[in-house]
Amino acid sequence: MTAEVRPITEDDALALSHLYPRWGIERCKKRIRKTLSSERQFRLVAVAGGNVVGHVYVKLGSMHHSHIARITSLVVDPQYRGQHIATQLLEKALEMLPATIEIATLQVQLDN
Repeated sequence: MTAEVRPITEDDALALSHLYPRWGIERCKKRIRKTLSSERQFRLVAVAGGNVVGHVYVKLGSMHHSHIARITSLVVDPQYRGQHIATQLLEKALEMLPATIEIATLQVQLDN
């Protein structure tokens, strides 16, 4: 399946809260606003059938680590897993990295 991968907007807060139920909608709104006001991070969502079905968060390093990007959050709705949506999110995220980035790391939780 091919999903549309695009930058997150404040209107995506409710959908994001469904992907991260522990966060709740207010925490999602806060995180989205913080990301949108920063030049050192970005979030992308994958949209399929008009619904947000995936998310990736990328934080760019600063100062001595400005050549490093960290992907610290990647999630796909369980109903859409196995359909290459995470791959699409990661590919788009890597395309969007500044040319100064030499290293990109993916951080995952052990219980994920």
